[in-house]
Amino acid sequence: DSHGIATKRDKYLSVFMIVLAVFSNLVAIYSDAYTMFKKSKVSPRA
Repeated sequence: DSHGIATKRDKYLSVFMIVLAVFSNLVAIYSDAYTMFKKSKVSPRA
């Protein structure tokens, strides 16, 4: 960090939290896209 007071544990934890946030966003985007494509395939038949 800018003040040089973060421990190695803090740095690892911050990287882990960023990776976790990116992963959860990817899961949410995939879920939304899957739902949209699933609906678009069903709607022409109806």
